[in-house]
Amino acid sequence: MAGNHPRKKRLYCDPPLPGNDYLRTALVSNSLVDRSKVIDQRVEAAVKVKTLALTSRNYDLQRENESLRLRCESLERSIRILKKEGNWTYRSPNVWLSWFGEQGHEEGHVFGVRRLIQSIEATTKDLRASRSAKVDVGGEEGSLILSNDVMDPHWEQLANAMLLSKRIKRMNLSNVQLNERTLQTIEASVRQKGITRFYLRRNKFLGGEGVQFAINVLKNNSSIKAFRWRDNSFPCTEHACQLIDAISEHPAIHLLDLSRSMNKCIIPSLPVKRLLYGLRTDTLKMLYLSNNNIKMNGDRCIPDVLSKNLPLEALFLEGNQLTDDDALHIAIALQSNTNLRYLDLDDNALTNTGK
Repeated sequence: MAGNHPRKKRLYCDPPLPGNDYLRTALVSNSLVDRSKVIDQRVEAAVKVKTLALTSRNYDLQRENESLRLRCESLERSIRILKKEGNWTYRSPNVWLSWFGEQGHEEGHVFGVRRLIQSIEATTKDLRASRSAKVDVGGEEGSLILSNDVMDPHWEQLANAMLLSKRIKRMNLSNVQLNERTLQTIEASVRQKGITRFYLRRNKFLGGEGVQFAINVLKNNSSIKAFRWRDNSFPCTEHACQLIDAISEHPAIHLLDLSRSMNKCIIPSLPVKRLLYGLRTDTLKMLYLSNNNIKMNGDRCIPDVLSKNLPLEALFLEGNQLTDDDALHIAIALQSNTNLRYLDLDDNALTNTGK
C-alpha cells in the first residue's frame, strides 16, 4: 500500500540531519526575542498613553481643587464682610482735598482726585445694587492720579462690592496708580467673576506688582477675551516674559494690546518672539504691539507666524524699528496668509523700498 512505501517511511521517520536542531532552536529563540520586543514596545506605548492621561487628569483635578479653594476663600470673606457691615451704606473717611494741595500737588491733580473718589463711590453703589457689572474707574485722560494711603478706604469699599457681586463683566483701571496692597485686595475680590474685558492703562506701577496683579487676574478668569496692558512700561525683560507666558497660557483672549509697554530698559525682541511663538492658534484675532521700539535684527518670528495663516485678523506694528528687510519677509509671508485683514507698519525704519 502507498502508506507502507519504504521511501516515504524514511521521510517521516529518519532523524534530522546534524545541525538542524541548533538552527531550529536559533530560529525559535529569535522569534521569541522579536515577539518579546514587540510586546515590550506595546506595553511601553500603552503605559505612556495611560501615564499621559493620568497626568492630564491630575492637572485638571489640581486646577479644579485650586478653583474650589479660591471660591471657598471668597465665600468666607464675603460672609465676614456681610456680618461686619449689617445694613450697608458707603462709609469712607473724608479725603481732605486741601491736603493734596499742601503736599504740592497742582489744582488739576486735586480735581482729578475728587473725580476719582466720585467714580469709585458711584461704581461701588451700582455694584451693590446690582445695577451694573462694570468697573470703570480712574483719573481723567491725560492726568495720572498717584497712589496714596488716604485713598485706601475707598478702594476697599470698591473691592468689597466686587467681591459680593455675582459677576464683573469689565474691569478698567486707567490713569491711576495703585499700590501693592490695593492691587492684592482687588485681585482677591475678582477671582472667578467671569471678567471678559480687562484693561490696565497708564498706571505707572512702582515695580513688578502690576505685572503680578495682571497675571493673577488672567489666571483666575479664564473668560477674559480682551486684555489691554497699554502705556505701562515693564520694569524689566523678565517681568515682560512672565506676563507673556500668562497670556500665552490663557484659553480665550482674542484681543491683546501691549502698546507702549516695552521701554529702553528691556530688550523688546525677546518678549515679542516669546509671544509670537507662544500664540494660541485658535483664539487671538487682534494684536497691538505699537510704539515698542521693536527691532528684530534679522529674526524672522513675525513673518514666520504670518506664514502659518493663523486666525489673526489685525496686527498693529506702527511706531517700531522694523526695516526694509523685515518688510520684505513680511510681504513674502502674506502671500500664503488669507486671514490677516489689517497690517499697520507706519512710523517704522522703512525707506521707499520697504514701503
